[in-house]
Amino acid sequence: MATWDNAVPVLPNIAGLQDFNGRILHTSDYKNGDEYKGKKVLVVGCGNSGMEISLDLCNYDAQVSLVVRHEATGRTHVLDVGSMAKINSGEIKVVRGIKKFTPKSTEFMGGGTKGFETVILATGKMEEDFIGEKDGNSGNTFSKGWKGENGIYSVGFSQQGLLGISIGARRVVEDLMGQWKS
Repeated sequence: MATWDNAVPVLPNIAGLQDFNGRILHTSDYKNGDEYKGKKVLVVGCGNSGMEISLDLCNYDAQVSLVVRHEATGRTHVLDVGSMAKINSGEIKVVRGIKKFTPKSTEFMGGGTKGFETVILATGKMEEDFIGEKDGNSGNTFSKGWKGENGIYSVGFSQQGLLGISIGARRVVEDLMGQWKS
């Protein structure tokens, strides 16, 4: 079994992002909220990574704003480990859509401007085709299936989120059990 990060960060094309004078990082470079205590941080993206990082930042007393595309209502498609409570209490501020970045601030869709010291891009990752023919994959990417050749399995490349990971993991276990019993 091999487990490692196989994807490259997706960096969004947001107007003025290259002009922003603060720190910009992707969630893949985030360690913890310790260095952000008291700082104004904008988290762009509200999937699992964005929500968990927002919560961590809040727990380290950062001033967190989270960009969402739709209203945060308490119903979320992420595994909530406390972020919604912080949103509902106002400790994590929800903002909608970025119009553009300026060197010192962010302008939001529908109006409003706010300054931030750091922007964390929770904008996902894109699969990298890292296993080739010599590794038993015959040039197929794992996004097309959970079982490669020569005993190589993959889980989590179906772009179906946790459901896809669960289905893939069950298929791998069932296949291995079948081989073990035979």
